Amino acid sequence: MLFVKLKDGSRYHFYLIDGHTHIGKEEVIEFGKKNYRTNLPNQILDFFTRLQFNLLRDMKKNPDYFHFLPDDPFVRPAAFIGGLSEEISKDRYTGYLIDQFVTFPFNDVKAAETSPQFQMPNDMILKRQQTPPFFTRMLGFVRVNPLDGDAAVKEVIRCAEQGARGLKLHPISQHWVDNVTDRRVCAVVTAALNARLPVIFECRFLKTAEDIYQLHQIIKNDVQNPNYGLILAHSGMEFNSASLYQVLNDNHLFGDTSGMRSDDVGLFFKKFAEAAPRTWSHHVIFGTDFNYFTIPQATDLLEYLLSEDLYNKTHLSPLEIQRVLAGNLMGIIPPFDLFSFNDLANEFNPSQHLRLIKARLFSVTEQLAVETARLVGKSCGNKVKGQTFTYVSFDPCVSTSRGFVDHTSFFTRPISQLTPNSPILLCLTLPFDEKFGTEDGLVIQKTVPENPQNIPTDPEQPNPIPMNIPETPKKENEIDPVPYTLPERFTYLVGFFECSAPLSRFNLRTRGATNPVFAYLRDTIKKDVHVITNKDAINGFLDTFLNS
Repeated sequence: MLFVKLKDGSRYHFYLIDGHTHIGKEEVIEFGKKNYRTNLPNQILDFFTRLQFNLLRDMKKNPDYFHFLPDDPFVRPAAFIGGLSEEISKDRYTGYLIDQFVTFPFNDVKAAETSPQFQMPNDMILKRQQTPPFFTRMLGFVRVNPLDGDAAVKEVIRCAEQGARGLKLHPISQHWVDNVTDRRVCAVVTAALNARLPVIFECRFLKTAEDIYQLHQIIKNDVQNPNYGLILAHSGMEFNSASLYQVLNDNHLFGDTSGMRSDDVGLFFKKFAEAAPRTWSHHVIFGTDFNYFTIPQATDLLEYLLSEDLYNKTHLSPLEIQRVLAGNLMGIIPPFDLFSFNDLANEFNPSQHLRLIKARLFSVTEQLAVETARLVGKSCGNKVKGQTFTYVSFDPCVSTSRGFVDHTSFFTRPISQLTPNSPILLCLTLPFDEKFGTEDGLVIQKTVPENPQNIPTDPEQPNPIPMNIPETPKKENEIDPVPYTLPERFTYLVGFFECSAPLSRFNLRTRGATNPVFAYLRDTIKKDVHVITNKDAINGFLDTFLNS
């Protein structure tokens, strides 16, 4: 996470996700001879570390260029991810300027060894994102060649079922750059989007961008996922063209920033802001394309995003910057936050979306979240040498309608991607008296518990929700009993709670409408949800959770 401040002393932090990197091995021609390009996850994290030092050096050297100045600390991991990494890898890998990264195979040397193509590189990606120490930070995208027809569609579905987070398509390398709207391409893209995988296209030319726009018009009525995304890598690269920004401003289309350098960065932001002043920041995704591009391109992009010049030309708010740095991307990456709260209020099917439930439990301090993360890390780390390790994904909570990334709260779950009722672990860290997401229509507050003094309650609030508290009176600091088995159809929430007051009541309410997510929780909480309040009980829960 990046910590900065304004010249008036106001402080901000940004959660960063690199939306474009590669790993694997591919053949290249250098100086007329065959050679190989390689990249590994640890090299990506080393790149992030070097990028951090370059950015800090330039911000200190030329403060007048920047709208934001470096804070102290300048970089630190989100509490949950940092605690996990400390336990699993003993902080061998840092690079915490960038919290998470999307990665996908090169045009790999083993891509053509299977039919359909890319099965071996895809398996490598899926395994890497399931393996400590990278599983807390790596978002694995896979590749196919659409010209493989139905076999490519089946490969997309196979990878989605095994936990892929997105799909990369390369029209140039796979020789269909002149046939982007081919029915086989349409079939692959539709299958990916319906499996809730965003699709990133290699897009170095305006003509390719226009063809992707046409492909979108052909398939959009066949897409059942309401929050899908088509990402144009490099944003078409023809930044003087007005039609480029018309394409990028289309619903569900995004441009990534990879490869932009020097004056092109300012030109892109200026032109896009002029073409779509109210919406342009909703369609840009930060990406570096490491290791095709390296420090100069990534530094130019981040520095301009934090610059006085960009602020003067666009009045870009911190929330809009957060959209570009992570919010837009996390809004379209499965499996969580596929709907905004308002979307859920209009349509909610528990049997389909149980794994997508958004609920917020509160702990007292951030330190407790770190302790929780370390316990998770120990449980995961104990599995590293064995053969029974079960992958668990970690994603920050994101408001898709606002682009806000809550770095203190993470969803986790086993990787059985298409199992509707697989257990969910939520580690959430806001204090009791803090409200979140009021612009989404969600208000969560602590309510006054029943007590002998008959303290009055707000008559406008709905009936409070029981939190599985025993009927017998509880003594101060007494802990609820915790089950250590996970019945097949249970959903679990885990969090630390303030035990100095009775935990008998919470108020979960929405502004203007009843939120069906919480209505569902209210109706099923006694039999389907268990709240763990005892730190000692976390270990037993996690052992069961990770082996479920």
